[in-house]
Amino acid sequence: MGVLKDWFRRFTDRFRAKSKPAEVLVGITDPSVARYAAYQEYGWVQQVTPKQHAWFGAHAGWDKAPKPGSVLVLVPRPFMHSTFLAKFRRWEQIMKNAPRVMGITDTEKVLALVGAEAVSDIQMTIKAGGNEIETFEKRHPLTMAIYAQRAAGHRTDGAGGVSVKKPLTLTGRMTGSVHFEIQRK
Repeated sequence: MGVLKDWFRRFTDRFRAKSKPAEVLVGITDPSVARYAAYQEYGWVQQVTPKQHAWFGAHAGWDKAPKPGSVLVLVPRPFMHSTFLAKFRRWEQIMKNAPRVMGITDTEKVLALVGAEAVSDIQMTIKAGGNEIETFEKRHPLTMAIYAQRAAGHRTDGAGGVSVKKPLTLTGRMTGSVHFEIQRK
């Protein structure tokens, strides 16, 4: 038992000596997408103004436009938070096992493995419309009316080619903006 203990101590000392303090940050890197992503993650509530009523009337049809003073609600679709809750144990296992299983002793390389896995998991949550923790609500009928109006005159399925079941996927920009970064302390 003493031999194993000595080996482990030498291994961890070598790991610490080679590694630099660092952390992995995962998130939305495109500033133009970050605000939209925050609204999707946390949701929002807003009172409709007369100007917005006119815009909705022109883009969704006057029968569907919310009246001035009514409330618009974007329900939260916590793609990052729910992915963290669903997958963090697996990310921990990668951190713990990478040195032993893969022989990776550089902290930044281990963090890069975890970061890449986290990015992939978040992207899958967005594409799938949820994960084992939470399934996101379908698009609101008002949103679908706007997309249908945009698609008018185009050869589409009537909803502009937009999936009713998968919010957050209209352009793919949000999925493509999820990245990780290793930050040295």
